[in-house]
Amino acid sequence: MGFDNPLEKNMSVWGMKGKIIGVVKNFHMSSMYDPIEPLIIRYDVRNTSVAFIRTHINTQEGLQAIEKLTRKLSPAFPFQYEFLDREYEQAYKSEMTLSSLANIFALVSIFISCLGLLGLSAFSADQRAKEVGIRKVHGATIGKLVVMLSRDYTRLMLIAFIIAVPIAYYLMRQWLNDFTFRIELGGGIFIVAGLLTFLIGALTVGYKSYYAATANPVKSLKDE
Repeated sequence: MGFDNPLEKNMSVWGMKGKIIGVVKNFHMSSMYDPIEPLIIRYDVRNTSVAFIRTHINTQEGLQAIEKLTRKLSPAFPFQYEFLDREYEQAYKSEMTLSSLANIFALVSIFISCLGLLGLSAFSADQRAKEVGIRKVHGATIGKLVVMLSRDYTRLMLIAFIIAVPIAYYLMRQWLNDFTFRIELGGGIFIVAGLLTFLIGALTVGYKSYYAATANPVKSLKDE
């Protein structure tokens, strides 16, 4: 408003004169989608229509007491109330729904991917059973055999991660741009996601690879 020191300054709001007695920090009066707008808080008992009440007793008992007092003060008006947490829930219901759907689809995608990796690793292990048996007879350790069988899938997961990161970053930026105040997407989020992806993939592929590496080589080489 152009005041260096607004305290005790006189001003007029909608034809009503008053004096500035304090300044508060910015806070939201509407959805987080909207920017914080200028706000004047004034004390006007005659034009009060809504009261925010915080109760520290049983909710039902509190509502009954508030209704009794409201009917005593304004018997001509019906008693109406809303819970603030439900108001916030309704305001961001679409985000909550989107979050739930994202979690569900992520779990389903991970499950299907793990099934695919497990099937491919099992097929690869069966195809290379004789090779694994020969290497084991010649002194290859279980660790080396597991690494050998898992190497190709590690490369595939790395390629998938490189493709997924820019797509995920773009989509997340588009969603966050709807909010005036939002977090910034840092590289740490994608690093953690990548590590979790490789961990899940390694456990899935490593299980079958370990099973193939510990198998008795006599059984795979008996036909040779």
